[in-house]
Amino acid sequence: MSATLDTKTVTQLNAKVDVDGQDYTSSQSLLREHKRLGMSVMTEKTMIQFENVSKVYGEKTVVQPLDVSIQKGEFITILGTSGSGKTTLLKMINKLIEPTTGKVFFDGQDIAQMNSVALRRQIGYVV
Repeated sequence: MSATLDTKTVTQLNAKVDVDGQDYTSSQSLLREHKRLGMSVMTEKTMIQFENVSKVYGEKTVVQPLDVSIQKGEFITILGTSGSGKTTLLKMINKLIEPTTGKVFFDGQDIAQMNSVALRRQIGYVV
């Protein structure tokens, strides 16, 4: 049995977003609502966004297609079992690993188009 990271393993803490007077308690629910309304998912406050991001090594999927939007000032925790793709997901943010599918955005820019060193100088996270 292989462990894979999906949206259920991403837990968001202290997240409250207001859109048109409606409060959302996580960026996951905000993302779902934006998609339901056919709205652009990226907001001015979005700092990191995964759009249909996955990672596959050979025939093993280590990160299943994932849509996550992390807002400026938001603190998150990524939970999962050993081998579930937590570190792989983090390494995709700073271009240490390229996603197999999808795009990662940092402050509205597709990181694939950004200079790796400049990107990494703007990012800090704790593992």
